[in-house]
Amino acid sequence: ADAVMEAMFEAMLMQSAEPADGDVDRAAVAFGYLSARVAEMLEDKRVNPGDGLADSLLDAARAGEITESEAIATILVFYAVGHMAIGYLIASGIELFARRPEVFTAFRNDESARAAIINEMVRMDPPQLSFLRFPTEDVEIGGVLIEAGSPIRFMIGAANRDPEVFDDPDVFDHTRPPAASRNLSFGLGPHSCAGQIISRAEATTVFAVLAERYERIELAEEPTVAHNDFARRYRKLPFV
Repeated sequence: ADAVMEAMFEAMLMQSAEPADGDVDRAAVAFGYLSARVAEMLEDKRVNPGDGLADSLLDAARAGEITESEAIATILVFYAVGHMAIGYLIASGIELFARRPEVFTAFRNDESARAAIINEMVRMDPPQLSFLRFPTEDVEIGGVLIEAGSPIRFMIGAANRDPEVFDDPDVFDHTRPPAASRNLSFGLGPHSCAGQIISRAEATTVFAVLAERYERIELAEEPTVAHNDFARRYRKLPFV
C-alpha cells in the first residue's frame, strides 16, 4: 500500500504547472509501476471473474461498449487515485480537529452535523488544488477568448474561497446552508468525482472511530507537508 501511495504522488508531480527537475521522469517510472500492478491484477480477474466494478468494465469492453484501453484506464484511475484524495482529507481533518477542538466536539456530539463538517473540510482544504484541461473549441469566459487546444488550469482552491459565492470564505463554518456550501473539490455535475461517495463515507468512518475513543486530539509537533500547485500530502502528522 505504501508503494502504491508513493507511486501515485510521484505520478501526480508531472501535473504541476511548473514541474521541478526530474519530476516528469519520476512520474513516468511511477506510472509504469502502477500500470504494471493493474495489468497483473486484471490478468487474475480474467481467470477468476466476479461481480465487481472491474468485471463490469471488462464486460463492457468485450461487448464493444468501451475500448479495452478505456476499461484499463478507468480501472487504473480508481486503483491509483482512490487513496490520494481520501488520505489527504483524513489527515487534514485530523489536523483541523487538533487546531479547532470545538469542531471535533461538534463532530463527536452531533451526528447530524458530520456530513456538513466533512464538506467544509473539503471546501477549505481540497486534496487537489488545480487541474488542467484543453477545450475542444473556442470559448469565451469573462470576456477572454480561449482558443481550442489551449491549456487551462482551473484553480479549485481559489474557486472554493470565491467571496462572490461564499460568505466569509476563509472561515470554517459547517453551519452554512447546503446550497451555500457547494464546492468544486470533488467536481460538479457530470464531472463529479465517481468515488466521492466512498471517500466521504471513509472519512466519516475514520472520524467516527476517533470520536468514539477520544475526547480531544492534539498535535505532538508541527506537521510536515509536501505540496505543489496540484497535489498535496502529509509526510508526517504526529498527534496524540
